[in-house]
Amino acid sequence: MVREFYNDFKKAVKIRTVDNMAVPVSGGLDSTLIVKALHDNGDLDKCTFIYMPNGDDKYVKKTTKKYGVVYKKMYGDFKKHDNSYLREIVKIWEEPYYACSVNYYLFAAIAMNHQRVCMSGLGADELFGGYTYYNTPDYPRGFMQPIEAISNEAKKKQDLHLLTHHHLRKMDKMGMYFEVESRYPFLDSRVRKYEDVGKSMIKEILSQDFDDDFINRPKQGFRAGESTKDMYLKQVNIWTKLFA
Repeated sequence: MVREFYNDFKKAVKIRTVDNMAVPVSGGLDSTLIVKALHDNGDLDKCTFIYMPNGDDKYVKKTTKKYGVVYKKMYGDFKKHDNSYLREIVKIWEEPYYACSVNYYLFAAIAMNHQRVCMSGLGADELFGGYTYYNTPDYPRGFMQPIEAISNEAKKKQDLHLLTHHHLRKMDKMGMYFEVESRYPFLDSRVRKYEDVGKSMIKEILSQDFDDDFINRPKQGFRAGESTKDMYLKQVNIWTKLFA
C-alpha cells in the first residue's frame, strides 16, 4: 500500500506542478514529502523553494543535503504586528481573528518574487490526524469558548470543518489579494483514499531517506506570534472601523 500511496501522491504533485512555482518548506514531514515527490518527478528546476524562518532549521538542512535543493530564505519580523499590518490583514480577511498570519508574509514574499503559483502541504494534518492532541483528552482549538471533541473521530470532524471553512477560505482570500494561486496535493482525491493511514505511510516513505531523529521527532507548530484575546480585540476594533 505504501508504494501505491506514494505513486498516487507523485501524480497529485505532478499535475499541480508548473514552471516558476513557489514551494514553501518548513522542515516538517509534509513539506518534505512534497520536495521528495518533486525530486523524483524530475521537477526541481521548475520550483523556487522558500524556507520560512522559525521552522525546523536543522531538518531543512537535511533535506537540502538529501535532495540537492537550494532554499531561498524568507525574511521578515514575524512577531512585529503594527497597526498597518493589522489593518491590512483585517481588510483581506474581512473579519477579525485571534492570531496573526504567517501566510501574509509568505504570499507577500512569493508575489514579490513574481510568482503566481505555490504548492502547499495544507490538509495533511487534518486528513491524516497529524496533530499532537490526537490520542489525548485535549482539543485546544476553541478560543472564545471550548470545543467539545474527546475522541479522535470527533477531533478529525472538527479539524476537517476548520480546514474547509477556515484554513482554505483564508488561504483563498490571501491568494486573491496577492494574486497567488495555491495548489494542495494532499487534497487530491487519489491521496484522500489513504487518510486513515496516511501519516504512517509518509513516515515510512521518508524513512528511506532520513534517520529516526528526522522521522519521529515531536511535531513543531509554526505561528507568527501568539494567539491572544488582545490581538483579537485589536482586530475587532479595526474591523468595526472598516466595515461596520
